[in-house]
Amino acid sequence: MVRALLHHAGGLRVVRYWNRHGFRILMYHRFPSIPGLREALAKQCDHMRRHYRILSLTEIGRYIKEGTRLPSYALAVTVDDGNQDFFLNGYPVFRAHQIPVTVFVVSGFLDRQMWLWWDQIRYVLEKTSRSSFQLSICPGQP
Repeated sequence: MVRALLHHAGGLRVVRYWNRHGFRILMYHRFPSIPGLREALAKQCDHMRRHYRILSLTEIGRYIKEGTRLPSYALAVTVDDGNQDFFLNGYPVFRAHQIPVTVFVVSGFLDRQMWLWWDQIRYVLEKTSRSSFQLSICPGQP
């Protein structure tokens, strides 16, 4: 309710203005093939284009290294893990909006030396014949 009130009263513009000299890094993770995802992402990209100066992480690094002031409202976009769903569902939208994206990939996964931890958990849960299990979150406690 507070967020909605802040939004309708223009408070988010004020907050954005106060923080205009910093930079933001917006991180995405997954882009599942679900109805409406591309449209929702396109709306987010439109918002970014309207309200921020979108830079690559390389550009932001250059500003910092040179000690020069970043443009107001600087924003970089990153994607963790570089899953195939980014290439299929996210990349086309970012490309259409001309938004540079830095993609972080897990080299051990690409080199087939490891599985990502959530894929390990999903595999174990899908393959088990057990109907329940108990997991201790804190070592030494049941």
